[in-house]
Amino acid sequence: MKNFSLKAWSLVIAVALAYFVNSLSNSTVISLIVPVELRNLPQTKVVLLPSIRQAQVTIRGPSHLMEGVGQSPPSFSVSIPEEVGDRYSFNLQSEHLVLPPGVEVLNIDPPQMELVFDDLITKQLPVQVPRIGTLRKDFVLNKMTITPAEITVTGPISEMEGIESVETAAIDMRAIQESTTRTLTLSTPGRYMKLEPSKVSVEVQVSQIKTEKKFSKIPLDLRQEGSQLEYTASLPHVSVEVSGPKAKMNTLKPSLVSSFVEISSDEKRKTFDARVQIELPDDIELVFVNPETVTLTAKSDLPPKK
Repeated sequence: MKNFSLKAWSLVIAVALAYFVNSLSNSTVISLIVPVELRNLPQTKVVLLPSIRQAQVTIRGPSHLMEGVGQSPPSFSVSIPEEVGDRYSFNLQSEHLVLPPGVEVLNIDPPQMELVFDDLITKQLPVQVPRIGTLRKDFVLNKMTITPAEITVTGPISEMEGIESVETAAIDMRAIQESTTRTLTLSTPGRYMKLEPSKVSVEVQVSQIKTEKKFSKIPLDLRQEGSQLEYTASLPHVSVEVSGPKAKMNTLKPSLVSSFVEISSDEKRKTFDARVQIELPDDIELVFVNPETVTLTAKSDLPPKK
């Protein structure tokens, strides 16, 4: 009899506790933003509208359960028919939500959703590189190479119509003073388009504009160290024409140009022709020297051997 009384009281307490936990006075009402997930979407279709697919769901249930639902909200899962057309409407129903027992759905907003589809197509489109400014006046663009020159673009027909090319991020020509290669990201021309690849390599080949300059009297130096004979040249000066980058040519002075002939230490000829050589600063090139050779004459014969 004593055990029966204890069991009875335990049952009464359990029922009371269950009633308290599930009673309206212990329930909580919350609103959740629930995503709408699409299943079996045909590969040839893209959803244009709505761009954000979600609904606001208001639910009520015991407080101890609602906290878990709020931390891990459910989602609507909608299966798309294989032969779907341009539009498809469906109802958002509470039965499609997985919720703990004791939690009920009070409201779904919107209760219905309509999807707008478009067909996907693929094109091969050329890549264009927009330019900011121009090269400095003393530079010239030799070639710009884009790799790959064409990319694959996939998107809805409504966006692909009229698209003839795809642009990269702009390249600032004002900052280029030497040949360079850069990796540029492609700009997606439409919201739903996909580009493959998404980046290209752009090689910019430039060169400095060259000008020419002539110096009429460059002193001719005789380099005859170790020679047993001392020589003189038929001309004390030569004329030199050189070319190079415009900026360097503007500051090039005659003192930076050297002309000379070399005489070997074992040279014994009384007279002979020697080739004129020219030394120039870096990036400066010889166009011509006049004359190309000079006649060298020994001032005296070799001294007699002792």
